[in-house]
Amino acid sequence: MIDARAANSERQHPPGPGDPAPGAGPSHRGAGASAGSSGSAGFGDDAATTRIELLTRAGCHLCDDARQVIARVGAELGVSWRETDVDADPAAADAYGDRVPVVLVDGREHGYWRVEEERLRRALAGDRWSWRSGRSAR
Repeated sequence: MIDARAANSERQHPPGPGDPAPGAGPSHRGAGASAGSSGSAGFGDDAATTRIELLTRAGCHLCDDARQVIARVGAELGVSWRETDVDADPAAADAYGDRVPVVLVDGREHGYWRVEEERLRRALAGDRWSWRSGRSAR
């Protein structure tokens, strides 16, 4: 039996002003999701070209809020992003399921539950804040 969640587990979002409006139904890609061995998500074939990955689940209102912020920032900065259903992969659900939405930037966990727009913009510009030093890496 085919799991319908797995069949629609990823949505690829192109950058730029051609992005569909929130709720307009982004294009769907096939399944093939699997968790990366390093603890970060390596869910799709084009993970190297996608800067932002949003891990979500159906019925998540925080995911809806995060999707809007990421779509806006991605369009403004010309950054590609994709959305992945965390429940489509048991390993991803174990790793991230209690924190959705989870945002990955360049394959590294950036944050969860809420997307801070300015912090996301800084991360995409290469400026990462460190818990160890209490300041940005730059």
